[in-house]
Amino acid sequence: MKDRIQFVGVDLHQETATLAVLPDGAADFSRVETLLNEPARLRRFFESVSKEGPVWACYEAGGCGFVLHRALASWGVRCDVIAPSLIPRRSGDRVKTDRRDAEKLARLYRAGELTPVRVPSEAEERTRSLVRCRWALTRELTASRHYILKLLLLRGHRYAEGKNWTHGFWTWLRTLELQGDDVLTLATYVELFEHKLALRQHIDRRLEEIALEPAWKDAVARLARFHGGGESAESGRVLAMEGRRK
Repeated sequence: MKDRIQFVGVDLHQETATLAVLPDGAADFSRVETLLNEPARLRRFFESVSKEGPVWACYEAGGCGFVLHRALASWGVRCDVIAPSLIPRRSGDRVKTDRRDAEKLARLYRAGELTPVRVPSEAEERTRSLVRCRWALTRELTASRHYILKLLLLRGHRYAEGKNWTHGFWTWLRTLELQGDDVLTLATYVELFEHKLALRQHIDRRLEEIALEPAWKDAVARLARFHGGGESAESGRVLAMEGRRK
């Protein structure tokens, strides 16, 4: 019986995609196939399935992002990206295979028991990636501080005039008289720290520009007022929070 909705559960991986087709009202799957995760192959598959009726596809949100969702939309296929943490799970069901996962998604999708996530725009994804890059640089800066302090500790040097990383600390650090290769080691650690700091400052400037764009401006202003700080100081934090929410 044609024109029935064809519910397709997709177990998506970097290299492959397992697709299970469950027609509306059918007792069993009409097709279950594992294909290479390549646009041309997937498009042929969905074009073939669409001959039997409208296609509704779904897959779990994960490391493959929203590339498939956007491809399906461009091919005229409805697609929902599912929140993995909200998928109903039976107690004791620990057997996982690509086929079982795809079939499970199709069954639950047809039954209306899955919760889709909001798919961000490509511009939002790029901003989110930039914020994550800033987080990575912040972790790297912390690591660089540890490298410097560890070297100083091993050589018996400690800044006693105040807190580390202040102007006074850096002035003191540059007056230290180290021996041998320690001079090169410390210089390298300091240069590495300064390079990472410059990279983060460059990202911060870009985030401040993004925070003034219409898509973000109101949210940044609200959070800045809540924290009692300037908009530029809150730009990265707002963009990170909004990226998580969306």
